[in-house]
Amino acid sequence: MITRRHVFYLSGFDPRGPSFYHDLYKTESRHQVSSSGMPIHVANRTALSRHVARWDISASANGREVLTRYDFLRWDDIIRRHWTRNEGALLLKTLTTFWLFLHTGLLRNAWKAAWKPTALFMYPTALLTLTLAAGIVTGLATGFLLGQAGISFWLAVSGALAAFLAILLLGRFISSKTSAYWILRLCNFCGTFGQGKSPDMEERLDEFVRIAAEEIRKGEADEYLFVGHSLGAILAIPVLARLLRNLENPGERNIALLTLGQCIPLVSFLPHASGFRHELNEVANAGGINWIDFSSPADPVCFALVDPIASCGLTVPDTGRQSPRLLNARFYKLIAEERYRKIRRDGKRMHFQYLMAGDMSGEYDFFAITAGGLSLNERYTSEQHLRSQG
Repeated sequence: MITRRHVFYLSGFDPRGPSFYHDLYKTESRHQVSSSGMPIHVANRTALSRHVARWDISASANGREVLTRYDFLRWDDIIRRHWTRNEGALLLKTLTTFWLFLHTGLLRNAWKAAWKPTALFMYPTALLTLTLAAGIVTGLATGFLLGQAGISFWLAVSGALAAFLAILLLGRFISSKTSAYWILRLCNFCGTFGQGKSPDMEERLDEFVRIAAEEIRKGEADEYLFVGHSLGAILAIPVLARLLRNLENPGERNIALLTLGQCIPLVSFLPHASGFRHELNEVANAGGINWIDFSSPADPVCFALVDPIASCGLTVPDTGRQSPRLLNARFYKLIAEERYRKIRRDGKRMHFQYLMAGDMSGEYDFFAITAGGLSLNERYTSEQHLRSQG
């Protein structure tokens, strides 16, 4: 049992920042009480620094108060800088990324590892390309027909532009329903980061390492839990690897890693990402560090139950445990049937279910993990539990 925890949270490729995630945690933890029976109080959010937002959490677990300090490690400003808005610029960047993924073999290897998310990552490229092509053809055809009808030149041009913009708006509407352009931007960033072409991100990761090391050296918590969701699971790897190099006796610091809905192969499969694979190997082989990876086959954005180590050719010494331990969140057992069917129709919403409440209690409970009285290792340690989750 623990009474003090320090969480370091890394979000996915989401420009909404700490305000959204604080509200989400506060709202969803209230909903979770009805199924878990664990009262949780989430304090107001404070800006600890430009790149760290903090809120404190108190929970009552088995009659014992558990205090959690929750640090949201900010990189939403970097996300916004990489959030290409113009469709033309987005297409150029996307085609560059698509060629990178194709000629390096990433698409082929990702398809072998998990074809569903790979197909999902390919679909938005086709949507954007077809949208722009259809917009150009429709615009030219409209302008030509108006010209043939004897309309003045400028009115014909205006009509052509209006037709082009109408197709673009249709593409944006489809994207808003399917999160297609968000997926493109996520993939584009992975391509940039995997090639070592994002010095701003590397700088921020080193800053996160300094922040975490300073807190861990204080020794005020019973557990130091790093949580990476979606693309945040990718970023958590270099943060933890560099942190372990900077700490004395890191295996005795009660450090744990929780990855949720990971898409690590989007970087680890790139030939250029040798540095990332080295850090991935460091984390996998770190003694005393408990790494749990939760995913779900119902989540179309993640590489569900794909071992991020073995899938990219790395090996872990046979120490009697798997690192990470791959567990199935089994959302269908946590959410009422009708609501589950509705959520499954929205891929992005399903991808966020890791951070949200369920209708029933079960093995996966984000709020028990981050605010409850058991450490990650205590909660998911037994072989019987691992077999039941397979």
